Parts: sequence; C-alpha cells; structure tokens
Amino acid sequence: MDAHEAVGAAKSHVLVMFADEDIHSIGLEEIRFETGSEAGWAVTIGFARDWRNDPSLMRTITPPPRTYKIVKLAADGSLRSITNRDVRTEPAD
Repeated sequence: MDAHEAVGAAKSHVLVMFADEDIHSIGLEEIRFETGSEAGWAVTIGFARDWRNDPSLMRTITPPPRTYKIVKLAADGSLRSITNRDVRTEPAD
C-alpha cells in the first residue's frame, strides 16, 4: 500500500465509523509511515461535525470546530485503530 492508497483507506474508515454523526469537510492533515513491529501508516484526518441542531444565523457565520483523528493502518491497509489527535501539542516521534 502506498501513501495515496493509505489516505483513501483512512478517509473511508472515518466515513464508515462516523457515518451517523453527519461529518463533513473531511481532509488529510498529515501522514507518516511507521516502522518496527507495528509497521504501517499513521494518517491524521480532520473533519467537522455539528453538535448543535440550531439553525440560527450564528451557526452559518461560525464554522464548527474541527476534529482530528489518527487512523492507524497495517502495511496491508487493515484498520488498527482510530484515536484522537490533540492538536495543541506536537506529535511524539
């Protein structure tokens, strides 16, 4: 699996896992290949989701905050995990 395929697989997993939460504005934030015993792709996907059901004008002016998830894929593309990505700190290497 190459990087392009990993991004597509990560986005697909996010769309399936969060299908009932009306996510939108899905995009790639970062990607890296991890080596060692857990070799595979770590793909950070960002998206927005509205938690408010309020159709007010403020909702259209203020975009919903983005959520960031790290999607870990094995080298063959199978899903290992989806975890939160805290964007307030730098990722650990």
